[in-house]
Amino acid sequence: MNGPLRVAAACPTCGASVEFEEGSQIFRCDYCGSVLWITGYQQTLTYHILPKLSRPAAARAGVRALREQFPGFHLEEIALSFIPYYRYSGITCWLDEEETEALSEEDENARRNALLWASEAGHGSSVDMERTQWVLKGRREEKNFIGTELSVAGLYSLGVRASVLPLSVFQPELLQKEGALFPVTQSEKNAMEIGQKSEGRRHQAIGGRLSLIYFPFYLALCRKGEASVTLFVDGVSGEVAGSHEDEIQLPAPKGGDVFSTLRFRPLKCPNCGWNLPSRPQDVILACATCGRAWQARGESLLEIRSEHEPSPEGTPKDRLRYLPFWIMSVKSDEALPGLPPDAYLRVPAFASRNFKWTALLALSLLRKQPPQRSVPFQPGTALDGCSYVGEEARNMGRLLLIDYLLQKGRSIERAEKIPIDLGEPQLVWIPFILRGIEYIEPQTGIGILKNLVI
Repeated sequence: MNGPLRVAAACPTCGASVEFEEGSQIFRCDYCGSVLWITGYQQTLTYHILPKLSRPAAARAGVRALREQFPGFHLEEIALSFIPYYRYSGITCWLDEEETEALSEEDENARRNALLWASEAGHGSSVDMERTQWVLKGRREEKNFIGTELSVAGLYSLGVRASVLPLSVFQPELLQKEGALFPVTQSEKNAMEIGQKSEGRRHQAIGGRLSLIYFPFYLALCRKGEASVTLFVDGVSGEVAGSHEDEIQLPAPKGGDVFSTLRFRPLKCPNCGWNLPSRPQDVILACATCGRAWQARGESLLEIRSEHEPSPEGTPKDRLRYLPFWIMSVKSDEALPGLPPDAYLRVPAFASRNFKWTALLALSLLRKQPPQRSVPFQPGTALDGCSYVGEEARNMGRLLLIDYLLQKGRSIERAEKIPIDLGEPQLVWIPFILRGIEYIEPQTGIGILKNLVI
């Protein structure tokens, strides 16, 4: 699929027909201005797409395909069905090996002398003699794949089919009146493993989520004597997407299956009742009135313990932006170069348009090790929401530490084997000062371009 999908729904406040991006946590109605929380985070929400093609039009498409691909066959019957597809979306970050530029003979000799000195000083086991560098990269993954046992070429993936029309909130009773529903036979666990699978061994999936989409296909049964073939006609485009050289039995109506569907709830702070901030990508929201942080989980908002670092004295509020980080202690049986025994890692919890800069910010703070400070929350302070939960930040942190060790001269094999324990993630909001085109962390002077922060 190319890019995010859209979901069509009715605003529960005014009834207007609205659309929003699939995977959003927050919804704002353009008609009545209501701000609502979309429940279902960390659940596999189910949607459907209704056919745009009539049964006679699908039959005509099947007949055309028979003339071209299966001469002598005739169309015997045609019936509508809905086939389930999993959709996975998330961030994948990985370490990528790159060749460094060739050095001059003089620089190469100097480099080798430095490495020999390090070896004689007892650090040879930690020095990589290869002239390569490892770069931490990241990208957004969008995948879809069939969720039922149906081995038909051309049907494994939806491709861009589902991007043509907005998704509708799943209504099994409505679909069963229209046609047959194929059962979901692929477990959510296996589907998540398929979604998170990536080329290369040094990768980590961040923030992976699943949804389920029922897509319409007409099954056209065709015969030629004793031989039979079933054509799958796309219920939206009218194209024949695949064929199976035998008759396929449509599944009988089945009850008892439980599907998770999205619902809307008022976006209010459970503690003080005031409105919470409304950014669609946030999975943890912070109340600007009482300072409490809330994580969406299913149909509940659970409080997350959080702290706030002090802002520099005399800095105007309009020059400050409080960005969320997950802080974890870093422990290892082996001394980590350049880090104290009580080191900690700060992993950004906010979304960025460039993962490389996010990683650079985290590694810069790791090297500087600014002291941790906490102050009581000041009512009225606007806090950015979080795009990653604690466990996702911990997964990202493991790769960040390997990247750090590589920059300190460790080989990739050695860096991956060093036992490192990351403590329980603690959420903290850190004030950054707007200076020109950057947000600057006041204790270290480290900055990130403001247009990279979403």
